[in-house]
Amino acid sequence: MSYTSIDPITTAWAARHGLHVQTRYRDDEVRSVDVVGHSGRRCQIWIDPPDQAGKVGVHIWDFKSKKLDKLVCQDDLSACLDDVYTTALGWVT
Repeated sequence: MSYTSIDPITTAWAARHGLHVQTRYRDDEVRSVDVVGHSGRRCQIWIDPPDQAGKVGVHIWDFKSKKLDKLVCQDDLSACLDDVYTTALGWVT
């Protein structure tokens, strides 16, 4: 599947929070955001392309032991991204 249908959502979400969405990792297409706190701690939020049912996987981890996975419909993606961003901010402070 392709990210085309969710790119407007992820782009708008990132712009609201002053984040940069990475779209390539090595030779793979991805949608990933690093959240870095003043302490230097960081988290990664990454988004799977929609599956055939229109569900999108949203993941966050702290590069150590904390991890959270969510599966949402595209209509709920923006709210989910806001939620995981809030979680990330809590993890990096």
